[in-house]
Amino acid sequence: MATKRTKVKNWYKSVNSRDKEVIQFMTDVTFTDVWRETHNVYDLCGITESDVRESIFVELSKIYGVDYDIVYYKWLKPDLVD
Repeated sequence: MATKRTKVKNWYKSVNSRDKEVIQFMTDVTFTDVWRETHNVYDLCGITESDVRESIFVELSKIYGVDYDIVYYKWLKPDLVD
């Protein structure tokens, strides 16, 4: 499992090493960065695909010990979830 300090790109590469096209465009942000700016996940991580976002959110929910829905709502309605 990743940690808050793990770079999302490194984690994604370890679980989806065959997805080289996505990996080459990903930025070097950590899971902490994504937690702080969940609403901006696409630009922050340099991704464009919803299945990649979902994978990141699943791992983020494990790292922070919250239900996936919390992470999803942080992205969908950032003003309602802290």
